Amino acid sequence: MLARSSYSLIVLLIVAMGISSCELLDYTRYDISLEDNEKDLNQKNLQELSQRPGIAESGNFTFAFITDSQNFFDRLTNAVKHVNNNESYEFALIGGDISEYGMPYELQMSAANLRELNQPFISVIGNHDAIGHGAETFEKMFGPFDFSFVYKRVKIIMINTNKLEFIGNATYEFLKVPDIDWLESELVKTDDFDYSLIVSHIGFYPNDPSIGEENFPLIDTLLSNTEHLVACIHGHGHSNQTTYPLMNKDIPMIQVGAVANKSYSIFEFLRDSVEVKEQIIKF
Repeated sequence: MLARSSYSLIVLLIVAMGISSCELLDYTRYDISLEDNEKDLNQKNLQELSQRPGIAESGNFTFAFITDSQNFFDRLTNAVKHVNNNESYEFALIGGDISEYGMPYELQMSAANLRELNQPFISVIGNHDAIGHGAETFEKMFGPFDFSFVYKRVKIIMINTNKLEFIGNATYEFLKVPDIDWLESELVKTDDFDYSLIVSHIGFYPNDPSIGEENFPLIDTLLSNTEHLVACIHGHGHSNQTTYPLMNKDIPMIQVGAVANKSYSIFEFLRDSVEVKEQIIKF
């Protein structure tokens, strides 16, 4: 028979383990309650961007492209500080994979870092962000997976291309990834823009299961026949490279290096030459 003191000690240990376990589950649970400053970040930043004078007028502009920080939170912190030292950029585009396992705390920590940027930031979802219930967390934190905005008469189309991570996800059972019909409607020319850029996490390449091999011919035809499309910009590959996989060889597919590898890019949209000029930054 256990002595009373030993029995009490065992009970205390069991209670302590239970409390610790509850705290662990609470820390890693997917369905979290976000603070107000963690919700709808894309909408809030786009609202801030829309209030700038001259946003509806044509002209050159510069933006930062930050992608694939994964769980290198210290490197993301350094990248944000480095970007802030460049006063030329007018906003930042985030190419996704700001988490490794789609865990809420990963997204929260990365978003806290990104909120330190001096300029508005707008993010597309990455494949790592979509793992498990990460897609639900990302949607609550940033907003819709597919959206667009117009800046200085250039339409920037942000599209979810992470097909594999959404297969079997009951929450998004009827979601099209990538949504080619939506993309086609976004590329229809209207009076409020002259040119367009497409931003995604995974680029459009033939025989790539990430976007669906069956989808590439449809996407290729659509993009190649869009005269106002200047370039497609994406992350995912963790290295800088520019290729021309589309039938229309005037449209570059620009892959940006990863923050995880201490790299990001600054892009300048040049209206006279109708191109985006990339400056690769190492930090």
